[in-house]
Amino acid sequence: MNFTGRISATIPILIICIWLLQHTIKDDGTAKFIVSLTIAIIAIVIAWNFGRQYDKAKFYYKELLINKEDLQKKKDDLQQIFDSVDATIWSNDIVNQRIYVSKGIERLTGYTVQQFYNEYSFWTSILHPDDVTKGEEFLKEIILGKSAQIELRYVNTSGETCWLLMSGTPIFASGSKEVVKITGVVVDITERKKTEGRLQESEIRYRSVVELSPNIILIIQEDIIVYTNPTTVKILGLSDASEILGESIYDFLDPAVKNKVINRKNEIYMEKAKMFIPNIKS
Repeated sequence: MNFTGRISATIPILIICIWLLQHTIKDDGTAKFIVSLTIAIIAIVIAWNFGRQYDKAKFYYKELLINKEDLQKKKDDLQQIFDSVDATIWSNDIVNQRIYVSKGIERLTGYTVQQFYNEYSFWTSILHPDDVTKGEEFLKEIILGKSAQIELRYVNTSGETCWLLMSGTPIFASGSKEVVKITGVVVDITERKKTEGRLQESEIRYRSVVELSPNIILIIQEDIIVYTNPTTVKILGLSDASEILGESIYDFLDPAVKNKVINRKNEIYMEKAKMFIPNIKS
């Protein structure tokens, strides 16, 4: 904090006081000089304090400008981060009926930030018709004060049906349980859903091959049968697969064969062990 204000306010008063004191001594004598001196001192003190208040106001104003610029820079940096990630930050101002979204929504859906801002219900209008009700229920749950997450389909500007993962957290009014705002994140999960779909199709094909196979097929974990195909049930003359599930595979083997299987299994385990521990003895 500098002294510009104090100096600027005090010097003119000081000059005037000196001039008055000189004339008082010359024309009015000692008594009036003392009175004039007292008034001069008071005037100088008042001017000094007035200048100090000016300096303080100027200092705080300068600090405010610096803080404002720093805050704006941080805001811009944060906005750049939000705009660069493959996700969208969203906020629902329930009181003023406004939806705010980051620029990531434009890469995600093809629709502009302004479209979401201009029309409060725009976000539900781009949802897949079968998911509109789910989206509305998701919003209602958060308004009741609960955080929520949901997977929804939407239609982008190219007419493609895509998937998003949407999460939301309620913001309450100060000292109240009333939800006034919702904030959250939207992430595109289209590729993940496509991968899941391909895996499901592959699993269905694999299961079809296994279950329609004319050969006995078993899945064994730690010598226990955990799966068998219908052909196994038929060949063994079982009434149901449950008769064999959970049983040891050795219970169904001839004793001579059982010993050979156990010995071969131990050999395989030993061969695998030697890959990691070369000096292990059989």
